[in-house]
Amino acid sequence: MAPRRPRLTRVVAFTGRLYRQKALLACAGYLGRDPMAQLQLRPGRVNPYAVYDRLRASGPLTPTRLGHWVSTSHSVCESVLRDRRFAVRPENVGPGQANLSFLSMNPPDHTRLRRLAMPAFSPKAVAGYTGRIERTAAELLDPANAAGRFDLVSGFAAPLPIAVITDLLGIPDSRSADFARYGMLIGGALGGITYDRPDTFDIMRPDGPANLAFSSGIHYCLGHALARSEAAISLRMLAERMPDLAPAGTVKRRNATIIRGPVRLPVKHAPVPATR
Repeated sequence: MAPRRPRLTRVVAFTGRLYRQKALLACAGYLGRDPMAQLQLRPGRVNPYAVYDRLRASGPLTPTRLGHWVSTSHSVCESVLRDRRFAVRPENVGPGQANLSFLSMNPPDHTRLRRLAMPAFSPKAVAGYTGRIERTAAELLDPANAAGRFDLVSGFAAPLPIAVITDLLGIPDSRSADFARYGMLIGGALGGITYDRPDTFDIMRPDGPANLAFSSGIHYCLGHALARSEAAISLRMLAERMPDLAPAGTVKRRNATIIRGPVRLPVKHAPVPATR
């Protein structure tokens, strides 16, 4: 039987590093008022907008106490993303054991894997997925339409893209929950839109520079066309079927910094009896 002491030593060392990182983060955020550290602490996760204002006011490029540089400038972010001299990790550092995504890879590995996946996500290919997206959206909206009250996240927004992508990849429905869980582990997004009022939601805002929600350069999101198609179709069908949709409870957001969307969004509408 293998000795347990080396394993115990590794566990203790890992736990020590974890608590040290948490302590450094807390000191940088609460004592040093470092903006990037504050975004990872509870006050910044609850209300990050004051921190964003401070970052914008500090200039196009700001050093942090965590050893990073951060920018709220659209032009700076886009330039870095498009500049081949920058990479997602140092050349002498591997992507790690949990190498589940080529987002953590540099060329040529990133280029090779991206080239393999590109045909399935081209605009021409995505145009052929419209029927699948509409069918999936209808299957999710039918029970919600009859119920009158449902959670917009767990009942529609979250399962829709998972159902579509697992269908396209040939993953059985019984494994869709596992697929969603893996996606949460490796998912990420880059934000960055340049407008006069960046903290104001304005559905009628005129087109401006290309936003960086799908990144830019060689890491531009491979599934952007599919994501845009899913959003357009699902919002259209939701508006057509439930024009009187309204909030029906407290919104709960993700306990995260990058992807801060809601995990719970109760809504209500006048139920429509099922037709026979």
